[in-house]
Amino acid sequence: MASINKLPTAIVHAGASNLKQLFQNFTIMPQSTTHVRISFRQVICIDVHFRSNGIVALRDGAFSLFDNSKVVDGFNPAPMFKAFLTMHVDDSVTGLHMRRISTAEDDNPPSPIGMDAVDVFSMSQQPSIGSPASRRGDGGLRFPSPMTPPSNPHTPASPARMPGIAPSPSTNLIGTPSPATLLTGGSPAPPQQLQINSPGSFVPMPSPVSSFVTPQGPSPASRHGAATSPGHPALHSPQTMIKDGDLSKSSVQLSHSRMLPQKAWAASIPTLLSNEAFDILLTPCMVTGAVCAVSPLERFLGCAFLRKHLPRIIQAEEELVTVPVQGTQPHVIQFKTEILQFRVSYNMNSFQSIHLNVQSTPDLREHWPAEVLEVVQQFFELKIACPPFKLNTVRAFCRLIGTPIRVLKDCIEIMRMELCPDNRHKWSVQWCLTVPPACAFVAPAGTPAVVFKKATGKMLFMLQFTKNVQQGGIEPQTIYTQLLYDINKNAIEQMQGPNSARQLHTPQYIAISQLLKRFSEAYQNSPECLVFPAVREILQKFES
Repeated sequence: MASINKLPTAIVHAGASNLKQLFQNFTIMPQSTTHVRISFRQVICIDVHFRSNGIVALRDGAFSLFDNSKVVDGFNPAPMFKAFLTMHVDDSVTGLHMRRISTAEDDNPPSPIGMDAVDVFSMSQQPSIGSPASRRGDGGLRFPSPMTPPSNPHTPASPARMPGIAPSPSTNLIGTPSPATLLTGGSPAPPQQLQINSPGSFVPMPSPVSSFVTPQGPSPASRHGAATSPGHPALHSPQTMIKDGDLSKSSVQLSHSRMLPQKAWAASIPTLLSNEAFDILLTPCMVTGAVCAVSPLERFLGCAFLRKHLPRIIQAEEELVTVPVQGTQPHVIQFKTEILQFRVSYNMNSFQSIHLNVQSTPDLREHWPAEVLEVVQQFFELKIACPPFKLNTVRAFCRLIGTPIRVLKDCIEIMRMELCPDNRHKWSVQWCLTVPPACAFVAPAGTPAVVFKKATGKMLFMLQFTKNVQQGGIEPQTIYTQLLYDINKNAIEQMQGPNSARQLHTPQYIAISQLLKRFSEAYQNSPECLVFPAVREILQKFES
């Protein structure tokens, strides 16, 4: 509970396309004393089950508990969630009783009514049931009469005959009586024949109508580190199997040998984590290039949130065209413009970021050096696909990369100056991809601050200028400016918003307007695009 309390529950404004729709970043929904559901922006849901012996079980709450092929209304599955959780599994805590389950089970979804080895352990700890005669302490197992008639057609078949489950010769079920034992009441096999030959060789036990008792002695659950109630979902996931080898508690990163094929239903099967690994997953931390501390779980869910809506954003932009993905890469998105090709994919090393790969078309490759395309890739990872994970930021970026080649090159130069500021200038510049609250008189806060109309040949964008002179204990001066560039006339000016009357009289606005007017008159007949030269003029000559 202390780990869950670290998740931010603040309201996110303009997190979606609808500016009037507010999202709570994380919503904690307790279900019972051992079950909590965590919702991320009302789109993704995680089921958290508290186990004994310092173990937590996590699964994708978008999948139904009763049918893995069905999704709960109101939630969407999080792609790659199982692979992300598996990277944080701690071998020394989850135990060795699940490491040898056949990988063939990865191709067969587990039965919704199946119980795993952990369920068997917990049931073995239940008090004795039946008559006093059936509770004799002679070391043998005793079973009560069946709760349903033997002729009941709904009685499940023997686990060894269930479809999709191949019994192992070395497998011995704990407390699983044969049908003849249930019907005749005969004595089951001696206790020495019910030992565990393989720590991971358990078969799901769909027997909701049978109960049994065990001889007195140490519980298998205490040796294997987990116990659950039969009502909890099955834990015999092939993705939770542990490979031979040790991994320290301080390092919960997983080697590539642990990666298993990702199935659509895989995240519906719980993954076991230690309390330490679960705490690391939910603790905010800084990463390279980040401006604030964010937990690994929030970074993953934020990337999944953007990845889910990116195809819809691409379809809404006229200058972007979706490109089909070749081969089996279900979580890769490809699209292109007239001059560039883009590929969006997860960072397979951590699943906490999404990467953008940019390439030029073959006929324009000589005009696009690799270092220029690298700037676009870095800008996307550090400024777009990052907290607070807002869709309108992605939309504004897509509009930037859809501009004509001359304009786009100038936009990339501004990106470069934002990523690598030049302290020799009086000011530094940053893109405002969404309208900040200080400029709500121009448009509602959170609105995409980049607009490009190919029919009219005009582009509207917003920049933030910050003074480089630092004063002790005082925040640096910041100025927002809205620039309108006419591509046909090659002229740039400061835009006057419909409700910007109070801004027109500020000294900063008047100074920038006069500076841009002189600049446009001097370079009116220049064949060079004036977007970046105008910004450079402001950085060098503007005096507040």
